[in-house]
Amino acid sequence: MKKIIFASLLLVCGVLKAQVSLPTIPLGLKDAKQHYAGLGDFTLQNGRKILDCKIGYRTYGKLNSEKSNVVVFLCGLANTSALLETFVPKFLVDSTKYHVILIDALGNGVSSSPSNSVKQPRLKFPQFSAADMVETQHKVLTEKLGINHILAVGGISMGAIQSYQWAVSYPSFMDKVICIAGTPKISSSDKFWVKLAIDAIQTNVGYKNGNYKGKINIPMAMQISQLVYSTPENISTKIKPEDFESWYQKVGEYALADWNDFVRQLQCGYTHDISEYTNGSMEEAAKAIKAKMLVVVNKQDHCVNYLIPKKFAEMTKEAKYIELDASYGHSFETFPIREMRALLAQ
Repeated sequence: MKKIIFASLLLVCGVLKAQVSLPTIPLGLKDAKQHYAGLGDFTLQNGRKILDCKIGYRTYGKLNSEKSNVVVFLCGLANTSALLETFVPKFLVDSTKYHVILIDALGNGVSSSPSNSVKQPRLKFPQFSAADMVETQHKVLTEKLGINHILAVGGISMGAIQSYQWAVSYPSFMDKVICIAGTPKISSSDKFWVKLAIDAIQTNVGYKNGNYKGKINIPMAMQISQLVYSTPENISTKIKPEDFESWYQKVGEYALADWNDFVRQLQCGYTHDISEYTNGSMEEAAKAIKAKMLVVVNKQDHCVNYLIPKKFAEMTKEAKYIELDASYGHSFETFPIREMRALLAQ
């Protein structure tokens, strides 16, 4: 299997590589490539509304006359289209052949989020689900870009969670679905660390129920995240015992995103379950899928457990399943490029 290593794009295109130096996720708010689609007041599945909802997106490559070469790629937890821009249209999806659309998810600090909402700032911004993310993305494609069918949708981590949701929310909208390091349903072990991280944020004295000012550190939340994004072998290999204290402190000084944005996206992941739309049956959810699927997992992923996506792939009629066994954990240093491109070419 051909694999390409993205050494600088760890934490599933996020961040916590087992080193002292941590990169920053770009927002790219003023980039020329950054576009926005206004959706007005958007009603969520829980009945609440996001006022003046806007969704960010970027496009690469030429749309053909039949509009049949569209590949949509979605953002992972705390990720942005500006981050995806650095590797998706350059390595994962050939933008000389396909029209690649990167869409910013709700709560990522680019699309409508607690950190940028004027009318619903901070935790006045309502909780949302992966289904809500997908619904906003569908509206952008159909109502704003005039695209009513796509070749493929894909993503990594929370991007894959959204891709699973796309497959059941709009089963006829795409021909292929690519899910890397994601799950159709959050597992108990996944819930465990997500709940710990949320509690670490909300009980921090500096958080002030979301009403903090300026930059604050919430070390426990980031240390929990680092623990699950990596593996014992990876940390033990890359961090010398004598360097541990300085590395541990540095991890605690980092923030993946605005804390309120992070909380709302974590809450979104915590409740994710595509079988909610098929009366709790994963078998029926699998039967509803019409697209060909590529499901990629890592057995050593401590962030998103591989067992549920593995079982789901076995239920799904046209799913190719790839199981890695790599000590980098959820950070996914390697990608099955050949299999992805073969799927798109089918």
